[in-house]
Amino acid sequence: MSHPQLRRLFGRRRPSIADRLWRAGDRLLGVAREQLAPSRLQRTMVGAVGVAVVLCALSIVALRTEILRTRYQLADLIEEEARLRDQRAELRVALSRLRAPERLARLARERGFGPPDRVIELSLDGGGG
Repeated sequence: MSHPQLRRLFGRRRPSIADRLWRAGDRLLGVAREQLAPSRLQRTMVGAVGVAVVLCALSIVALRTEILRTRYQLADLIEEEARLRDQRAELRVALSRLRAPERLARLARERGFGPPDRVIELSLDGGGG
């Protein structure tokens, strides 16, 4: 039974030493609770620190995600570079085939080109006569 219940049972009487000690203990506990309770500033600081920790954690997650996305982009670009190098090598081979002297001579013969029948000499002195 608590102290107020005992008082109701036995009626009103002069406070005993136990009663006085009980009340003093209650007052001390109340004062201790008030002193131990965090102040508004402390609660605000704890809240601000909590928000800062959450923001830092979210920033780290965002940064890691961005790094991962960049790595995937880099891998794609490396693959594209290899593909373009292969394509460039193929085009160089095709160009060298197109420029081959044997091929050009064959195409010229097929189209009727050949050495000239006669050569016309042009003078370089500029005299027109």
